[in-house]
Amino acid sequence: MGRILHYLERRWYGEKAEENIAQDLDASEFATRNLVIEQNLRAVLVRNPNQTMEVLSDQYDLTPGNLAPSPFAIALVVRLKMHSECPVLQSSQQDLTRFHSLNAPLLKALADAQATLGCT
Repeated sequence: MGRILHYLERRWYGEKAEENIAQDLDASEFATRNLVIEQNLRAVLVRNPNQTMEVLSDQYDLTPGNLAPSPFAIALVVRLKMHSECPVLQSSQQDLTRFHSLNAPLLKALADAQATLGCT
């Protein structure tokens, strides 16, 4: 799971996939190929939610009350529609607010993720 998450993280941050750089593909074929690869990888993560969350917790700090969860992890939880992680998002947001953190972008990402997932 860690390798899948690392690959998706690199792509999320805009890094080109090394395995596609050397290939002679037109832009449309390149985009289509990457979309299929990323959909297949996300499907693996959805089929293995416990292992996915274990890695997101250990490597991306997505744990209850963590004051600095990875923005990628927050976005991925939303993308995968992992409603079960609402308590983790809520806890981090509450603690960031309680400690008057100045990390406004992270607070916004947490709030947006909860709104998108319909967390109550």
